[in-house]
Amino acid sequence: MDQIEQRILWAIDRNCRESHTRIAESLGITKQRLHYRLQRLQQCGLVKRYIPLIDMHRLGFLTFRIYFRYKNLERFRSSEIVRHFERLDHTVWIGSLEGVWDLEVVFAVRSFVQLNNIFKQARATLGSFFQRYNISMSPVCYQFNRNYLVNRRQPGIAPAYYGFEPSPAKLGRNDLRVLAALAQDCRQTNRDLALRLGIAFRTVRQSIDRLEQLKIIQGYRAVFDVEKLGRRYYKALIKLTEMNEEIEPRLYKFCGKFNSVTYLTEVLGDWQLEIDVEVADLRDFTKLLSLLRQEFPLNVIDYEILEVVKEEKIDFFPMAASALKDFDRQLSQINE
Repeated sequence: MDQIEQRILWAIDRNCRESHTRIAESLGITKQRLHYRLQRLQQCGLVKRYIPLIDMHRLGFLTFRIYFRYKNLERFRSSEIVRHFERLDHTVWIGSLEGVWDLEVVFAVRSFVQLNNIFKQARATLGSFFQRYNISMSPVCYQFNRNYLVNRRQPGIAPAYYGFEPSPAKLGRNDLRVLAALAQDCRQTNRDLALRLGIAFRTVRQSIDRLEQLKIIQGYRAVFDVEKLGRRYYKALIKLTEMNEEIEPRLYKFCGKFNSVTYLTEVLGDWQLEIDVEVADLRDFTKLLSLLRQEFPLNVIDYEILEVVKEEKIDFFPMAASALKDFDRQLSQINE
């Protein structure tokens, strides 16, 4: 992969919905050259999908994550466990791991009661394969661009995030349909979306404008095969203490300045922070964590490192079908 392709990947990671004409102009290459290079990157599997960054909390959802440690089981059983969670319409992200945990599943649910019901069903079906598990809540998750592709420093705390206090926005049915379609492929043009959904071009444009203004859509980025980028995906589960309103943002900003950091997640649970990185090797990550401990010796108690060996699922609006059903049911009740 040469510098041109790295710059292309950086551009689509920042805003994959931007027109090819504008991307080509910003990179100083022709549109034809951009199109050819992108096709090659997609065909080799490096660029997998194009997705919007959706703040699910603005749709009234809370985010929880569950880590699982398997008992000794055959490979096909672990695939069966992954498939079980993949099929659920409330799983946002699933990752197969190496380390003290084997699987991480991120859920977007209306309440802890809903999560409990989902988890009880999983335990009834698959509980015999779990040695232990850990449940935590994620108040907020910051998402960073892959500035390592062009060797740029991060700006600090990322502008894109999902989290904080749930505050459901008032959306129309077409808004939800447009959001659901974008969640599957946000590179679709407004015209293509209009044809697919059977609505007017202007309606699509207005819905997207509304979703962006309400900050439900925080951005548009590509999903990459990290291994084919020549990188490895690690995350650290960090235990913190003596945090306050002055130290916390300073610590987050310190972490965010490293261009290998892709996510910072605040956690309510046995650990308080998760850092996700894409690095050349483990030494790069341990160096980052060592610097973090030196900078905040009184606050960083301990950490565990995991490697994400495969991203099994990523979908920031998996509950699209149920959201539309809820909308129709509420509308029916109003009209009765």
